[in-house]
Amino acid sequence: MAPLCVSVSWGGSKDAGRGVLDLIRSALEGAGYKVGEESGEQLVEEGSKSIVLSSGHFSDSSDIKRRTSPQYVENLEREVQEKDAELDDLESNLETALHSIKTFHVQQKELFEEFVALREKYDLQKKRLQTSMWAKRPLAEHIPELCEDVTETADGVAEYSFGQQLGAGQFGRVLTCRKVQGERSPSPVTDQSSLRGRLAVKIIDKSKVAEPKDIQRIDSEIRTLKTISHRNIVRLNKVVHTRDFLYLVTERGGDDLFEYMSKRRNCEMLHESSVHTVMKQLIPAVSFLHRNGICHRDLKPENILLDIREHLLIIDFGLAEYIGTDSSETGQKMLSDFCGR
Repeated sequence: MAPLCVSVSWGGSKDAGRGVLDLIRSALEGAGYKVGEESGEQLVEEGSKSIVLSSGHFSDSSDIKRRTSPQYVENLEREVQEKDAELDDLESNLETALHSIKTFHVQQKELFEEFVALREKYDLQKKRLQTSMWAKRPLAEHIPELCEDVTETADGVAEYSFGQQLGAGQFGRVLTCRKVQGERSPSPVTDQSSLRGRLAVKIIDKSKVAEPKDIQRIDSEIRTLKTISHRNIVRLNKVVHTRDFLYLVTERGGDDLFEYMSKRRNCEMLHESSVHTVMKQLIPAVSFLHRNGICHRDLKPENILLDIREHLLIIDFGLAEYIGTDSSETGQKMLSDFCGR
């Protein structure tokens, strides 16, 4: 009977491992086993139990013979060749994939450069079209000519100095402003108390006005504000036309009616006297517009301003339309399009 081979592994010093082997030897001999060392030692005795202690890997004699047979070695070599072939295929596929990625990146770069070139041409043509639209008459009949030599900075334009922002819209923003006498380059407005009852400026970014109908709306607003005068309708003081912007300097009101009502909603009801004050100014102002053949078409709390003295101003005539009067030759015309055109 072939001896049983027990493989023992340990960490640490060699002396410590030898001690472990001695302990195992003693235990096995006490159980009636004949114990030898190293798998090469022969302890084969008929009818007796035997065991070999070894610090190598466990294996019996049949397994050793199988692993050292020519057939086993041949099979291992065949598996190694197959793995090498698979590795070659993977390397070939990887090389093909990398080539495809590089080709894609080159094409992507070419397409991007072509897009950038086309975009530059588009922006140039768009700029030329916008310039021609703003200069065309009567499309922009009431918009003044382009002023090339006007002083224009982030803090002001011409003789006007800008302050805090009051609001923003589709084409630009609205700031507080004041007229500065004797200053070539206006300084920014910082004293908020000095702004009460002064001016506001609507700054229109011409690059955002892409459609002719939008220029017509701006032109219509300027025309309307230039031709009417009423204490409850915002007064247009000046229009400044530069290369990139259009500045509409107007009278400045207070908070809009929506804010005015919101501030009082949480603390108390809006008094009847306040409602009376608002309507007493709003109705005559709207009636004045209609008598002069103008339909505002965008009356809402946000376009009605009230200052601390409850003086009312109607603003934002961007959607206003001239409809004529009963006394005009053609009479009043009927509007056939939706508000906003």
